[in-house]
Amino acid sequence: MILQLDVDGVLADFTAGFARILDPESPVTTGTETKASWDDDLTPEQSAGAWAVVKGSRYFWSRLAPIPSAEELRRLFEVCREHDAYFVTARLGYKAKEQTEAWLRAHVGCQNPSVIVTRAKAQVAAAIGADYALEDNATNAIAIAHCARTKSYLVDRHYNQFDESRIGARVRRVKTLGEFLREVA
Repeated sequence: MILQLDVDGVLADFTAGFARILDPESPVTTGTETKASWDDDLTPEQSAGAWAVVKGSRYFWSRLAPIPSAEELRRLFEVCREHDAYFVTARLGYKAKEQTEAWLRAHVGCQNPSVIVTRAKAQVAAAIGADYALEDNATNAIAIAHCARTKSYLVDRHYNQFDESRIGARVRRVKTLGEFLREVA
């Protein structure tokens, strides 16, 4: 079995990390990937400034809090030992791949994780022959669903709601990483 997993919004809490850049006293709770009011009214200058911090940081990506529970991360570690898992992320900036690998070592226990940094997630799913893919981005999940071999899953988030009648059963929505792992492994 070959798995493709997104990182931010699925495993790592990007929302809380980004909110802390905008406001170090941010009340956003880590580990939940819930919407905060900070992202509603950003000016282009605020957004560009925050992204400049992210891109230049030596530690931003490696220090994000995990979203899944410790038990779900242990289960992911077990699945990664038994099957091929690729962590496909669109992260930007200073050594994004290395920071992602460090995050996966620290939180999942993967010693040599396979990390691919790209926005072309459907193309990666096709190229690696992924059996299952888990995303938080609805556009990516829908594109992946068009890969003949890959069953596409979308972790339920406030920002990825769409009219599911338009794509039918091509994308399976799950609440958590644990639910995804119970279904596929």
